[in-house]
Amino acid sequence: AKIFINLGLKLGYGGACTYSGSCRIRKLLSELPKDVLVLETDCPDMPSSIRRAENPEDAHSMPRDLRMYAEVAAELRDVPVEEIAEQTTKNAFDAFPKLQTLGAVKKVP
Repeated sequence: AKIFINLGLKLGYGGACTYSGSCRIRKLLSELPKDVLVLETDCPDMPSSIRRAENPEDAHSMPRDLRMYAEVAAELRDVPVEEIAEQTTKNAFDAFPKLQTLGAVKKVP
């Protein structure tokens, strides 16, 4: 992670962070500086533990799962989910400035 951070990259977290057995991923998510984290879906791959439990034969990741990933990050970092949503959105805009011009990014309710 340090090598990627030193290169100026952001680190994406998605469905894998929802699995309690993903210890290294969850540890990094809880400890890395907040300005390097982004949330992503790997859509349709890498469904969350909840989606897999709901439909083990045909589980898919979906964009709306970002809220779930933000909730996991908030719990792991012991901060409000709104703080995670705000920071990871800022980080995504920093990584991909043209995202802001799309007008499709909404605040997490």
